Formats: sequence, structure tokens, C-alpha cells
Amino acid sequence: MCLSVSRQSKCYAIAICAYFYGLLDSAVKVYCLAYDGFKPFIVVGLSGWLPILLAATLLFLGASQELRVLILISIVLTVLGGCLWISSSLWMLADTWGADELFLIEAVVGIIFLLVFLILIGLLVYFPCRFMKEFQR
Repeated sequence: MCLSVSRQSKCYAIAICAYFYGLLDSAVKVYCLAYDGFKPFIVVGLSGWLPILLAATLLFLGASQELRVLILISIVLTVLGGCLWISSSLWMLADTWGADELFLIEAVVGIIFLLVFLILIGLLVYFPCRFMKEFQR
């Protein structure tokens, strides 16, 4: 069933997933910023979402109008924002390492968020690449 779905629809779906995950993670980071005070890695994590959300928008537009340039720009922005977000998340995990008795729960949740994000970034790069190959033929 999933194999019969067009690559264009998959690009739409992954862009929408990026929006939802971005809003969720941004809300968590804003809460951490308000609760823990100013920490630079939280600001880096928030700013890492800007290129990813812009990439999702460009992917949505590029897939709908089949513009190769927009899809290429979205891939580059995804990789850039992904590197920023991953570095801030690893920095955040290292900062909470052994800080309190709830560290294990925070670490597990942080690692789960990191793995889901890695899957999201992988799909945000994979589906546009496959879609570009499809309409090159």
C-alpha cells in the first residue's frame, strides 16, 4: 500500500511531520528556556529549527510545482538545521549528565527525541532526492 503512494505525496507528508515535530520541540525548548534560564545550547536548538522549517516550506512548494531548485535548497537547509539541532541536543544531554536523580528519565527522553529527529532528517533528505530523480526521467 505504501509503495503505491507517489513520491510527491511522501514529500508533502514529511514536510507536515517536520512542522509538527518542530512545533513540539520548539515548545519544549521554550519551556526549558523559561524554566532553566538562558542557556546558549537551547537557543542554538531553537535557531536550528528555523532552517528546517524553511526547508519544509520549500519542499512543500517545490514538490507541488515540481521546481528542482527549491527541492535542492530544502535539502541543503535540512542538513544545516539538522547539524545545529543535533549539536545542541548532544550539548543539552551532556549538560544534564548526572545533574539530578531524574537524569535517567531525561536522558532516555532526550535520546528518543534525538533518534526521532535523525529519522525525520533522513526522510527530509531521502524523499526529496527520490522525487527529483523521478521527475528527471
